[in-house]
Amino acid sequence: MWRKMSITQKIMISGSVLVIGYFISMVISFILGIHTEGRLVHVSKVLFPASQQSQIALAAFDEQVKLYKDAVMTGEASAIETAQAKADAVGKALGAIAALTRETKSGGLGETISSFEAFTSTAKDICTKMSTGSTDEQTMNQAAALSKQSEEIRARLDANAQGYAKELHAELASIASQTRQQRYANVAAFVVVVIVAVVLMAAIVLGSVQRPIRATVDMI
Repeated sequence: MWRKMSITQKIMISGSVLVIGYFISMVISFILGIHTEGRLVHVSKVLFPASQQSQIALAAFDEQVKLYKDAVMTGEASAIETAQAKADAVGKALGAIAALTRETKSGGLGETISSFEAFTSTAKDICTKMSTGSTDEQTMNQAAALSKQSEEIRARLDANAQGYAKELHAELASIASQTRQQRYANVAAFVVVVIVAVVLMAAIVLGSVQRPIRATVDMI
C-alpha cells in the first residue's frame, strides 16, 4: 500500500506524523499541567495556611503559659486576662486548621483542641487562686498536674507545626520535581517525533525520488 502511494501522499503522511505527535505531546502537557495546578491550589489554600496557623497556635500557647506563670509570680490579674486573649488566639488558629483540613473532632487535632480547652478552663481558675496567695496542697497538686498537661499540649502543638511544615516542603519539592520531569519528557517526545518524521521523509526521498532517478541514469 505504501508503494502505491504518490510522493505527495507520502509527504503528507510524514507531515501528519509530526503534527499528530506534537498534538499528543501538547495534550499530555495540558493534562499534567491541570494536575500540577490542582496540587498548587492545595498547597496555597490548605497546606501553607495550615502551616502558618499551626505556628501561630504554638507561639500563642507559649505566651499563654508564660503569662500564667507571670500572674502566679507577680499576682497581677491583668496577666490572666492577657493569657485568656492568647488562649483565644490558640483556639482560633486550631479551629482554622480543622476547617482547612476538614478534620473531625475524633481525629488527633480534635483531641488536641479538647485537651487545650480543658487546660485553659482549669488553668484560669488555678492561676487566679495562686495569684491571690492561695497555696494549699490541693491547689499545688492541681498546679503540678497543669504543668504536666501544658507540656503534653505543647508537644502536640509542636509536632503539629513540624508536621505541616514538612508536608508543605515535601509537596513543593514533589511539584518541582514533577515539573522538571514533565519538561524533560516534553523535550524527549518532541525529539522522538522529529526523528520519526525525518526518517520517513528520508525514506520517501530515497525510495521515491533518488532510486527512480538512479534507475533512469543507469538505463542511459
